[in-house]
Amino acid sequence: MKKLLLVLAMSLVCLSHGAQAGEIGVSSKEHSRVFALVMEGQDLSDEEAQDLATTVADAEDSLDARLKLIGYYDNQRSREGREARQEQMFWVAENAPKSCIRKSCKTILRPGLPATTRWVGIWESHVNAAPEDVDLLFIAAEMTRRQDPDFARSLLFQLKGLVPKNPHVALDIALAVSDQSKHDTTLRDDAYRYWLEAIELLPKKRRVPFSAAVAEAALEAGEMDDAVHWATIAIEKFDAIH
Repeated sequence: MKKLLLVLAMSLVCLSHGAQAGEIGVSSKEHSRVFALVMEGQDLSDEEAQDLATTVADAEDSLDARLKLIGYYDNQRSREGREARQEQMFWVAENAPKSCIRKSCKTILRPGLPATTRWVGIWESHVNAAPEDVDLLFIAAEMTRRQDPDFARSLLFQLKGLVPKNPHVALDIALAVSDQSKHDTTLRDDAYRYWLEAIELLPKKRRVPFSAAVAEAALEAGEMDDAVHWATIAIEKFDAIH
């Protein structure tokens, strides 16, 4: 059981990283660029950060500098640092939504807070203005899945209508419905069905990393034979690489 739980954790990590830079959402090139700038910002001195903050206050085209500041503020543990990071993050979301990755737009805003309402509102405005921009919709779903899970799920199903064969969308739907089923057990059958749909859209060699998640969904849905089948695949793969 411990081995299966470890494999499950690995599969969910694989899912989260796969969603960051792939066929949909933030481009691989932009993902790498943004990540590098945030990491560069973590090495800024206090003086350098202050100079950057002064520069961006008067500049409209200041994305790169703001990304560096987000990295700098990541290392600040004070309330002021967290608030400064949040303001830079909001700017990026409003002005460069396709540069929002988890490293640059990571947020722990809880539902119900005024800042959370503002955050979700930014993404609502974006998707209302471009309801068929699949990259934007995917990023918006990713950026709001913790703050407004219902909104994020609605975007994923909207995406499914636009790109029904996209495996990234299918995998995120499966994960979202699985999360929802933890609070609403009537959705367990749906969660398993969405996992099967997602797996079918993947090449066979890419299915294995998600087999533990499928096994868990099958178990929750009461499909014991299927659960054993997928768990066996997951454990065999784990044993083969360790």
